[in-house]
Amino acid sequence: MKYDVIVAGLGGMGSAAAHQLPRRGSRVLGLEKYTLAHDHGSSHGRPRIIRQAYPQVAIAAGFSGHGYKFASVAGEVLADFVSEGCARHSTGLFSPARFSGVSG
Repeated sequence: MKYDVIVAGLGGMGSAAAHQLPRRGSRVLGLEKYTLAHDHGSSHGRPRIIRQAYPQVAIAAGFSGHGYKFASVAGEVLADFVSEGCARHSTGLFSPARFSGVSG
């Protein structure tokens, strides 16, 4: 079988993207190295962001703590980037620039 998109890692972000992409007409293959509910994923440790690294590669890594509430919209944004090349939702919320000028 041929796939339009391969999702590497089926944690919070990967599973959300793998869920949204078929709704946009993509044939998706999801790959996970570990068993479900493991503690080796990007949702552990520092929070991560969505990023377009290369024209045909989009990277989304998990959030921690309150960031989990964004998993479904992050999956939609990632699916939009992959299928449309842009997101219909604002991605400013995920930008590290939102912290500039904030003192701790």
